[in-house]
Amino acid sequence: MNEINECYQKQVDDRLNREIKEAAQFVATLLPQELDGPIHTRHFYESSSELGGDCFYYQWLNPDCFVFYGVDVAGHGICSALLSVSILNALNAYMKLQPGLFTPHDALEMLNEAFPMAKQGNRFSTAWLGMYRPSHHMLEYVCAGYPPPFFLRREHEMDMGFLSTRGFPLGILPNQKYQSRHIRIEPGDCILLFSDGIYESQVFHGSPGSYESFAKDVLASYQNEQAPLEAIQKKYLTKINGRPFRDDLTLVELQFHE
Repeated sequence: MNEINECYQKQVDDRLNREIKEAAQFVATLLPQELDGPIHTRHFYESSSELGGDCFYYQWLNPDCFVFYGVDVAGHGICSALLSVSILNALNAYMKLQPGLFTPHDALEMLNEAFPMAKQGNRFSTAWLGMYRPSHHMLEYVCAGYPPPFFLRREHEMDMGFLSTRGFPLGILPNQKYQSRHIRIEPGDCILLFSDGIYESQVFHGSPGSYESFAKDVLASYQNEQAPLEAIQKKYLTKINGRPFRDDLTLVELQFHE
């Protein structure tokens, strides 16, 4: 009887593992392809388990409206991944229904009302969303608890800014209001969008890791390296002895050429 139970349990485990791998492959297909044009993109994504709560996306809604965003759902595993995919689909559907007729803070307010913690297993989400209009060289952006992306501009030397706004993570408070900010984009500017798992990955190297230390390393890399993104990946995204990362990782570089 024990042998029968063990055989049955193995079949159940094997089937569950196959389904989780298929789900992970499906999530990967939802992420965007890298772009090479007026806006050049490169990205790195890895979940800490088979399924994670990170997601990101970017797309041209029309020739004068490029949107990009990152979302990080609290926790890991199947439930966090399901919520992450739900947010991704809701946001993409919302933007396609009214392209160019909404603001970034409109989009986050919609998500805040659509995904309250009480109906999501007490899971909240952080998010950052930007909308760029080439005709005005203007980026409008809003943040809901997500790590503020780095804004890098080279004039006489590389300078760094932080694209931050105030706002609670999504799902915590009903009727939450968000406020967008604007910044001018010049050819040659670069934005680095990332989840907090990036700088927290430094625990593998004996360092606690922090947003501030990551910012210093990024600025130094863009000032001194021929391939800054590769230098960042080598330091922050290299596994130690094959161990999985403690958190999901999202790193997206956007370079503006026009």
